[in-house]
Amino acid sequence: IDLNQITMDNVDHVEVIEGPMSVVYGNNALAGTINIITHKNKYFNTEVNVNTGYEEVKKFDAGASVSQKVGKNIFTVSGNFSDFQGVDFDKMTRSMEWKPQRHYAANVDYLLRLKDWTLDTKASIYNNEIKIKGDIQNYAVHDSYYFTDRYTGKDLTTLESEKEDKISSQKEHNSLLRSVWHHKFETASPLSLESGIDFNLSSMKGERIEGGKQSLNDYAVFTNLRYSPWKDFELQPGVRFAYNTGYDAPLVYSLNAKWNITDDLSWRISAAKGFRAPTIKELYLVLVNFNHHIYGNSNLKAEKSNNYSTSLDYKLSWGENSNLKTNLQLYYNDVENLISLVEQEEVTFFKYENIDEYKTRGGSLGLTYFYKNWLRMNANSILTSRYSSLGKEFKTTYDWIVGLQIKEPKTKITFNTDLKLYGRQNYFYSAPNQEIK
Repeated sequence: IDLNQITMDNVDHVEVIEGPMSVVYGNNALAGTINIITHKNKYFNTEVNVNTGYEEVKKFDAGASVSQKVGKNIFTVSGNFSDFQGVDFDKMTRSMEWKPQRHYAANVDYLLRLKDWTLDTKASIYNNEIKIKGDIQNYAVHDSYYFTDRYTGKDLTTLESEKEDKISSQKEHNSLLRSVWHHKFETASPLSLESGIDFNLSSMKGERIEGGKQSLNDYAVFTNLRYSPWKDFELQPGVRFAYNTGYDAPLVYSLNAKWNITDDLSWRISAAKGFRAPTIKELYLVLVNFNHHIYGNSNLKAEKSNNYSTSLDYKLSWGENSNLKTNLQLYYNDVENLISLVEQEEVTFFKYENIDEYKTRGGSLGLTYFYKNWLRMNANSILTSRYSSLGKEFKTTYDWIVGLQIKEPKTKITFNTDLKLYGRQNYFYSAPNQEIK
């Protein structure tokens, strides 16, 4: 996936679900799950959004959207622009490891809301330009310019989408069908039950797929039991039975507990087992563009994991308008056969490989201050230690995040600014003898 083709301008908010969700989602057992919620115009007849961003690697982004509501119909037009100047590690040559590129994108969206269903139809156009400068050889240089135009239409009532490129060897067809059904059984007793059925059917065909066509399906049933022996304490065990057409899926289970010690203090603890089979792209896709060469690996093993986590939340209030929220989290992950993109001998060549043993442990401390409904300030400190069977020791990194949000009550204009400082992080690469380090 080229992340430049995914615009974040229409993201409304991000939901963070604490605790492992492997029983419900059928993924690895992790300390939490992130859901990205896209923005929909629900309240205004006319809505205008403008976004800009700049990164120190000389990357500039800008986007804008206009949405008009007419009765039960909502029309939205949006566009974005991105300019990346490239990254060159060797200043003595003209060629660059990360190629400069510029892209434009425009989208049109039509949304119809009725009583029991919603129709969402989208169309988009995408233009991309990549510059490749050659080194000087025998007093001559060779420069290449590549242009990509893409037109996409999608009907979200049928989830049908067709993409075409001008070069036949770059064409592929990807089909994904996922259906989730769940039902919650509520009773007057302190016991409730939630059960569901989840199946994923995926297939890909094209010249970039090993064998021309591949498919991988997953079928599962799951259930979560919620038990509250008293008012402020809750237990939630869960179990998931799955069948995967390519891999032996183990029994996945979890146990979560929450205790509201006081009205302002709560404690959570969880333990879970997880399982993730490789995707078709990780197994069989060969993705070659002018920035990357990524190769699938049909010999990949499925990931298996165990997670243990705990968190403590405390709220301190001053009067009715001012309060401070504190969050402390600790976690430990143990992953067997982690699937990772491993850098090969050349910088832009990657291949999916298994890391036999991978562990992470860490914690975070977060402070968030609220004043009325117009001011929010937050600061977070994050510690992460990583261990792999390659390094044989834990390597620790530190990250820091600070943010400020101001909302003008009358005009509803919101100002956000965030700063994140990243620590050093290890990555995997393949040595000339094919050994992963």
